[in-house]
Amino acid sequence: MTRTLFIFLLGGLALATTVQAQTTLSDAATQFETHVKARNVAQLTPMLAPRVDINLFGADKQYSRAQARFVLTDFFVRHPLQRLDLRTPSPSGKQGFLSGTYVVQGSGERLRLYARLVQDDGAWYLRVLRLTRTSL
Repeated sequence: MTRTLFIFLLGGLALATTVQAQTTLSDAATQFETHVKARNVAQLTPMLAPRVDINLFGADKQYSRAQARFVLTDFFVRHPLQRLDLRTPSPSGKQGFLSGTYVVQGSGERLRLYARLVQDDGAWYLRVLRLTRTSL
């Protein structure tokens, strides 16, 4: 299934983006990983649920899709990715769980990443994203 989304930019200019709906959790996990590795929030945005719980270093807040886009953009600027290592996704009915390590470029800081994806109408959406500092 292919969906066309319209993203409205300032000045009323519209940009059409085609998003391939993911049919399996594995497809969604691969797409999530690709977009995070590229720090491409624009491509990650269609994967966001209408409401997204984002927990960064213990600060847990719920955001709309538009707000989450700004939060993630800021996070990627402040914590540029050096390496992302995700484990095999874990399915549970119409939900899937991702976990892994996000290594920050420059500092080498290792963050634990946890994500929960939910399936709706054949597509998978990011519902929860948590990044925490690891304790050594």
